[in-house]
Amino acid sequence: MNNVTALPSSIEAERGVIGTILNNNQAMDIALELITPEDFYRENHKVIFKALVNLHEKNAAMDLLTVSEQLKDGLKEIGGITYLSQLMGAYTPTSNVKEYALIVKDKSNKRKIIKIANEMMLDACNNSSVDDILNKAESKILDINSYKDSEIVTAKTVAMNAYEKIEENYNKGGGLAGLATGIKSIDNMTGGLEPGDYVILAARPSMGKSAMMLEISENVAKQGKSVLVFSLEMTKEKLMNRLFSSLTKIPLERIKTGELTSPEWNKLASAANFICQQKLYFDDKGGQTVNEIRSKSRKAKLQYDLDLIVIDYIGKIQGQGENRNQELSRISDALKNLAKELKIPIVVLCQLSRAPEARSDHRPMLSDLRESGSIEQDADIVIMLYRDEYYNAETEEKNIMEAIVTKSRDGKTGTVKLYWDGNTQRIRELDYVHEGSYNPEIFGRGE
Repeated sequence: MNNVTALPSSIEAERGVIGTILNNNQAMDIALELITPEDFYRENHKVIFKALVNLHEKNAAMDLLTVSEQLKDGLKEIGGITYLSQLMGAYTPTSNVKEYALIVKDKSNKRKIIKIANEMMLDACNNSSVDDILNKAESKILDINSYKDSEIVTAKTVAMNAYEKIEENYNKGGGLAGLATGIKSIDNMTGGLEPGDYVILAARPSMGKSAMMLEISENVAKQGKSVLVFSLEMTKEKLMNRLFSSLTKIPLERIKTGELTSPEWNKLASAANFICQQKLYFDDKGGQTVNEIRSKSRKAKLQYDLDLIVIDYIGKIQGQGENRNQELSRISDALKNLAKELKIPIVVLCQLSRAPEARSDHRPMLSDLRESGSIEQDADIVIMLYRDEYYNAETEEKNIMEAIVTKSRDGKTGTVKLYWDGNTQRIRELDYVHEGSYNPEIFGRGE
């Protein structure tokens, strides 16, 4: 494979694309949907196609004269006016240019695969870790066909799709437009989590972020949906203990020690059996990069047909040694694009800085996210958690969690109050609370 002449290519297809464009400029629009200058194998074809791209961007004519002028001193390097004339003779009907461009793209992709394989071999010889080699290669392979991900569609197509979605929601009885979190007061405010939504769940430490993350994951799984949880801080065993506590109403401390009564053991067995039937998936590897998360998410989407991804939390995603604010912006942008690519919502937890601590009112605000790169502007929905009891032991709002929706692109903003039971990591609507105190019968109703 070291012999470049053995690399996949189709010189005739390359000549056919360029020749057709020189004869009929409208063919350029078709070609640009499929290929770039870098897809050409011959260097002179790359240079000529770049010149065509530059002329096209200026809305200028593309012919022998204009291309020659665009190339100027480089004209001789590509074979001169004589070679351009020969290319014009390679003209094919405009209707064929798509097929020719697809051939050029196919050969280009095969060369990229060969290059990736060679890079893998070099990395292996240089003692790179197996995980690093595979993650790097997988990311590059998946990116090969990324040009297919986004297509221009007519307003008619978009309008009809949107109309059908509205009609579908109406037929469901005017339900949520998106995926239900299972917490009705939040769903009523946001309209649910829609495909492609990038959702930020932010708070200071000890406010209940992980509990809310598990509550949403559990509720979505109960709907028969498929959920992938990336836990970059807590082990999957600790997460499962919290789920057990929430489902059984047995305090977390006793779940961990195993000091349970006979009826409680029965409850735990039932909870374990219930969880085994859900489409919940966990990845608790620490120190992951956004590329690793993206690669695993793409595979899981294909394997499990994911409906939701949850990441706990963004601050634990490894960067590349750059300024941390810039790193977080890059990571946030990548996660937002991943949600759009997979067409599912992604909920990302975010730990706020100490800014709320410096205010007399410690409730978080949207502006507190500005210290975390571009997260604030990237997010479609931002939900911030606050528990007054954490700061004020004398508060009247015992066991109350505030979910503050500070941003919702297609919904409302505002605050909803929820019941929080720290012993069992349970979050419920206040309807489950009787006269401000914990009532197990009311708290468990409806499950």
